[in-house]
Amino acid sequence: MSHSISQNDERRRQQLTRALTEVAESLHVRDGLVIENAADYLDQVRLLAERDLASQTLTRQFEQLQQITSAIERLDSGEYGVCESCEEKIPARRLDALPWAVRCVRCQELFDQSHGAWLDGEKPSARVLDHAA
Repeated sequence: MSHSISQNDERRRQQLTRALTEVAESLHVRDGLVIENAADYLDQVRLLAERDLASQTLTRQFEQLQQITSAIERLDSGEYGVCESCEEKIPARRLDALPWAVRCVRCQELFDQSHGAWLDGEKPSARVLDHAA
């Protein structure tokens, strides 16, 4: 798909590049993953909780890096700003707030409802699946 780079695309690219740099620079959290031993049981529990939090933070940051990189790729291919679920244009206000968004608000809400149901070990309700179709 050929597409010319507009000023809006260039602004989005700069916004995404800044976000990518910020997240990449914050990856120093991995230092909190060092395994330490403590003689005191409470210290062991605290260290384990800190390591778990650092691991979760690192996972979220890597996921965000992937989302931002994917958004830049979509911008390059001309597919940026199109909802991957309903294929409608994602409103500019949503992209202003979350430049790496892959779904419009409606489809994201449906995805979150469905995804949350699966995480709880239950299949999503028929109502959620009907709306997603």
